[in-house]
Amino acid sequence: MPAHDKRSQRYEDILRAIELRKREQAAAPTQSELTSALDGLNIAGMLEYIRKRPPQGLSVYGPRRFTSPLLPLTAERNIWVASVIWHKPKGYLYYEMLSLLGIWAISHTDGILIRLSEKTLTFSAPVFNPESYYHHIKHKFDLHYKGDASPPSTVADLYQVFYQPVERLQLREAIESHLRDWVTAHRSMDSG
Repeated sequence: MPAHDKRSQRYEDILRAIELRKREQAAAPTQSELTSALDGLNIAGMLEYIRKRPPQGLSVYGPRRFTSPLLPLTAERNIWVASVIWHKPKGYLYYEMLSLLGIWAISHTDGILIRLSEKTLTFSAPVFNPESYYHHIKHKFDLHYKGDASPPSTVADLYQVFYQPVERLQLREAIESHLRDWVTAHRSMDSG
């Protein structure tokens, strides 16, 4: 590669890095506010409880925090932060579908929208290698599945509310209730 092309490539890389840094700085206050809302509701603690005591027929992993990609924002792409667990039926053969259960805090013109929702991802790795799969699935799902932790369509919502800090304890109780309903429904699926 000629020296001129290397300098030109380096210049483009620097411009991209500057643009990414600007986006990070612009999104940081909103992401911090969204993170505080999830922390105030103890979302990770609720999901950790489910992971430690899952319905009998499920393998549950996580929770893990995800944030929206730093793309140029549009009306359809708001900043979001989520705490997510992923699960599948127990057993060697049940790897083709993986479900995410999460709580998303999404910046919205009316405030912070809290969404408890679930979505399904399909297996997309070229082959199923059990050793690799079961090693990686404990820590991340995006290596083997097509999709990401972005919020699913609102049709999949189990609960949705705008966050009000003064109503934090009532919101926490409502979310815990909906998560208990989710666990109960999965327990009844396993026994039925």
